[in-house]
Amino acid sequence: MTRVPGTGPSADTEPRPGLARVVLFRLSIAAALAVLIQTVICLAENYSDELYFGRWYVEMEAKRVARGVKLTRNGLIFVPPQDISHFFGSEREAYAFRVIAGSGQVLAESNRKLFATMSPFLRSGGGGPDSWIGRLHPQRWFHIAGGITLNPFGRPVRVEVATLGDPARQRFHALALDFLEDVWIPLVPTLILAIGFAMFSIRRALKPLERGARLAETIDDAETGLRFDLSGMTREAASLCATINRLLERVGRLTGTQKRFIARAAHELRTPLAIMALELGKIADPRARRLEHDVAHMSDMVSRLLEIARLDARESRDSRPVDLVAIVLDVMERMAPLLDERKCEARVMIERPSIFAGDPMAVREAVRNLVENAAKHSPPGARIAVRCGPGAQLSVEDSGPGLEDTDKDRIFAAFGRGRQAATEGYGLGLAIVRQVVELHRGSIDTGRSPLGGARFNLRFASEGTA
Repeated sequence: MTRVPGTGPSADTEPRPGLARVVLFRLSIAAALAVLIQTVICLAENYSDELYFGRWYVEMEAKRVARGVKLTRNGLIFVPPQDISHFFGSEREAYAFRVIAGSGQVLAESNRKLFATMSPFLRSGGGGPDSWIGRLHPQRWFHIAGGITLNPFGRPVRVEVATLGDPARQRFHALALDFLEDVWIPLVPTLILAIGFAMFSIRRALKPLERGARLAETIDDAETGLRFDLSGMTREAASLCATINRLLERVGRLTGTQKRFIARAAHELRTPLAIMALELGKIADPRARRLEHDVAHMSDMVSRLLEIARLDARESRDSRPVDLVAIVLDVMERMAPLLDERKCEARVMIERPSIFAGDPMAVREAVRNLVENAAKHSPPGARIAVRCGPGAQLSVEDSGPGLEDTDKDRIFAAFGRGRQAATEGYGLGLAIVRQVVELHRGSIDTGRSPLGGARFNLRFASEGTA
């Protein structure tokens, strides 16, 4: 089944990302680059300054060791926590720690020889600095020792740690802590807030354009006064919409001129053609009969042009109840002479149709043109089926030659005809059908009928329930 372009809700055949998505993607890239740059700076700072890196290591390790300090009735004691096993494992010679109470009492220690010449805590007898850091070997990287003062249970405890190269790579925990405090905590929330605020601002700025796009969906030839409202728009959006407004004004003027020309020309031709038909009827010559046939076709074309002009000029939105069943039965009764002449077998099927608000005269004209096309463009004796419903829709099917794929894009244009169309006709009937459907905000589907020929399905989006 093929949806005829322009008869249904507009849709972009090529999926395009929204501006907000594009901006979000680019801001995300910028945020990722900012985090990456800050990460590189953090890594460079740690690996280029051994003592800076060492301070983070000492602080992290000291806090881990301090979790083993417990308060009992007899005072502070030390119970080694599980996550400091590297001080006691196979690599214990490369690590050392010492826990000193505020009174100077050593609660626990391992590999004390690493602190023999450096620690100021024991030498100060409970006084001295609150922290210290130093190199154990000036030529070897990350051979460091240090200590900090902590206050578990409200009592001062000094914890010292040392390592010879950190073979267990405990320093990476310190690096992760530094990365968290220097990059993630200060930078990531700020970036998230900035991106969120930018997205909110962009969506807020695009709201007028979205309203304008919805307005554009409602603009048709009969509503030439509709324009984009520029209030609340940014300078760039207002400039674009003002240009579109000027374009709409020029298109409206050109369209109006064209419609008036067609209506006036058709109106002026109607009377001379009627006079010609009367005068030819007085002539007995057989050649006059051929001219009468041509004049009849021209009169039919003029009538259809006037109908197109009437639909184009319909400005009032006053609607009346549209009864599809009554309209179809009336059209089939009026088309009976043509159907009998073509020996067509026609039937009407009713499937729960609904009454909707619209233009009954326009809907009747659409049904008449579809039935007439089915009769004229099918061979004599063809079968024609008209189905009313379900809902606000109807379909007309025939057993004729059907539509080719190349026909479906042009048969609804004025003066457009399919390749297998009959020699008579001017290609205006389906153009009227299309205008009637557009008038009711509906759509047309074309396809192959189970009868073997063409199938036209009209859906009407009524202006309100009758």
